[in-house]
Amino acid sequence: MAKAMLADCRFCAHDCGVNRLAGEKGLCHAGAETKFFSAQTEVSDELELIPTFAIALSGCDLRCDFCITGAESWNPRAGENVDATEMAAKARTALRNGSRTVMVLGGEPTIHLPGALELVAALPDSARLVWKTNAHGSAQARELLDGMFDVWLADFKFGNDSCARRLAKIPDYVCIVQENLLWANKHSELIVRHLLMPGHIDCCWKPVAEWLAGNLPGVKVNLRSGFWPAWHAARHEELRGTVSPIEMESASAIAFDYKLNLIN
Repeated sequence: MAKAMLADCRFCAHDCGVNRLAGEKGLCHAGAETKFFSAQTEVSDELELIPTFAIALSGCDLRCDFCITGAESWNPRAGENVDATEMAAKARTALRNGSRTVMVLGGEPTIHLPGALELVAALPDSARLVWKTNAHGSAQARELLDGMFDVWLADFKFGNDSCARRLAKIPDYVCIVQENLLWANKHSELIVRHLLMPGHIDCCWKPVAEWLAGNLPGVKVNLRSGFWPAWHAARHEELRGTVSPIEMESASAIAFDYKLNLIN
């Protein structure tokens, strides 16, 4: 079903409707083939998920100027084609060697939904599967993802549409992400990530924290402070440095005030 839907692709909220099977390109520029730029055991994610065998699919539907893997994340032609059987064998080896989870990420994996689902079908049923997403997917994608992953690890990057448009070229960001998070919380275990950015505590983190407290009380939240001015971050004056100790203190106070369930 997912492969057939590539002929009228609406997997992400851009709702392009292009025929990827015929070589048409939407805003993500992805074709019909699924490629990956990294597949390895990693230990930099949430403590309850690591070590994880992380499979990073190439290409993304967002254009975050501060993306730490921008060269690959923006390029759906980077890396090699995914062979589901071969990749599943690598994942099994990693699990035998101590990995606790298998994580599918990007870029943004939603734009490669057929390949991601094919990979899931090849993985052992006992594997704990993690879907790491920017939460910008469509209702069509959610329907196909239902029951496929044990954990949704979802970004809530921006607290308002203005910052999302300026930093990631994305319209109507907030309502789309909120809709996906509410769905994910009902259909799987949910972990929400927010990357603190310099100059964006009050405009982005505070409204995100307020919404999570009011709509997803008790949800696990990873407040990440390791922002690095990567890729095209220098295009924005406030993103040319890192988060200051004062900003970190303010962000922590906001989390405390809203009684968020912070995890590492």
